[in-house]
Order: sequence, then structure tokens, then C-alpha cells
Amino acid sequence: VTIINCPNLKSLPPAIKCRSISIYMCENLESISTKVDVEYDATFGNMQALHTIDSDIKCKSLSIMNCPKLKTLPDELTVGFIGFDSLDLVDTLPRRIHFTEENTHISIVRMKSLVTFVATEWTAEHAKGDRSIYINGCPQLQEVVDLNATTVNLND
Repeated sequence: VTIINCPNLKSLPPAIKCRSISIYMCENLESISTKVDVEYDATFGNMQALHTIDSDIKCKSLSIMNCPKLKTLPDELTVGFIGFDSLDLVDTLPRRIHFTEENTHISIVRMKSLVTFVATEWTAEHAKGDRSIYINGCPQLQEVVDLNATTVNLND
């Protein structure tokens, strides 16, 4: 499913189950409260009005980028990869992350207001895999807590 440049889109159906989903440039979509069950990738980007994602999201790869009003994410995610880029979240990153892949990765880039990164409850079906975290361009970041990661890269 690909939805691009639909300025009149204001809501999504109560549940979406598909192989992949990409939603970009839907300037009036304010909230994603849909149950999203995606076999591969879920990507949400360049949505100026989006302020809340509070849905149950299950996918291999979740990417959220360039949503300047986004203030709320689900507290729990089931994913293999997470990428957050150019969001203005302060301390609302998910705390419970259920990884579905042996090798997992979190990428947090250009989140200018992020002060603390806390990953308190990471679980994985394949506990022996690598878990990496990459954080770059987060000038307010003061604390990284309870990582359970095998690799951590912090850059300015």
C-alpha cells in the first residue's frame, strides 16, 4: 500500500494488514490510530499535521521521518528495525520494543529536542543476535539509559 500526496486524507481504516505500507505528504492526516500489521516495511514521512501515532504496529522495519508536530508514539512496538529522523519528540520514544529479528537496529537521527533515550524493555525472539543503536544529530541528548545493546554509536 502506498499513499502519497493526498491532502484530503484525514483518517485510515481501523486495521491495515498488508506486505508493506508507505504514507507520505498527506498534509491533513493528524493521527494514525490504526492497527498496522505489515509483513515488511511501514514508513510514515513528510506529514506536517501528524501529531499522534498511537496504534498497535507490527512490522519488520518501521521508519518515521519529517513529521514536525508528532508528539506521541506508541509505548510498545513489535519490529525488527526502527528509524526515527527529524522528529521533535522529547521523551516519548517507545519504551517496550519487541524485536522480531535476530539482528536488530535502532536509528535516531536529527531529533533536536530529545533529552533522554530509555530502552528499558527490549525483548527478542532471537536473544543471541546483535542489537545496535545509532544516535546522531541530537544536540539536547543528555542521557542514554539501560540499553541492552551489543553496539552503541553516539555522534553529534
